[in-house]
Amino acid sequence: MYIENLQQNQAIQNLIIKSVTDNNVVISGYASVYNISDQHNDLIAKGAFASANHLCIKFLWQHDWQQPIGVIKSLTEDDYGLKVEAIINNKIDKGKEAIELVRQGAVDGLSIGFNIKLANYNNLNQRIITEAELIEVSIVTFPANYHAKISHITKQRYLNDLNIVNSGELGSRSDFSSIYNLGNKQRASNQQICDSFSLKQKNVKHSILMENKMHTELITKQNNNEVKISELQEKVYNLENFLSRPEIGGMQDIEHKTAFNNSITHIPLE
Repeated sequence: MYIENLQQNQAIQNLIIKSVTDNNVVISGYASVYNISDQHNDLIAKGAFASANHLCIKFLWQHDWQQPIGVIKSLTEDDYGLKVEAIINNKIDKGKEAIELVRQGAVDGLSIGFNIKLANYNNLNQRIITEAELIEVSIVTFPANYHAKISHITKQRYLNDLNIVNSGELGSRSDFSSIYNLGNKQRASNQQICDSFSLKQKNVKHSILMENKMHTELITKQNNNEVKISELQEKVYNLENFLSRPEIGGMQDIEHKTAFNNSITHIPLE
């Protein structure tokens, strides 16, 4: 099975904590972004996961099959990518840990695990995946596609947080909103830095690919030229060898020499 970490090609930048209950937390975000090369030099085409059934897809922590953290609620395709809505179980330790790390921004990546069914390569040697079997969606630390990150989370971390705000222990609601908005601005600034770095990284990879292609073509030309030179050298050697030893030749050469000698023999003398 092919596993794709979507953080340097797909960041859960659009992952949002939508609602909170006593037992569960609902999140949403893009698990895959279409037509953007990831660090594996792969692109996923729109419609690649058209046959995916959310009831059959596992929701995991860091691609660990032994650590499910909830269930997939829905999968929706649009022009941007594959949007997922999932429920994190707030009753289990790993679910609580995942929610807290997402809220803090320490973990902000989505990633998918899938089997490739159909794929082809473009002129940049990038693999374009046109059909795949989606197996699982994971919250991860480092996804392979930088467009799949957690962009922000709502004020409602847990019901307990709401109770604290209502009680005034954290100050007024306006104070809470100011802190929350400041956090969103910081995340946006961090995302700009990540996007800039990822773009530079992508340009460097493209330059390396082009240089490798040019180098391969040059080596091929050199090898072809060496073969041609070797063939010419062999022909020159054979010609020089023949000219230096005219008595050695093929049957046709011998017949020509015999006829020439006979014609000289029968020339009348004056």
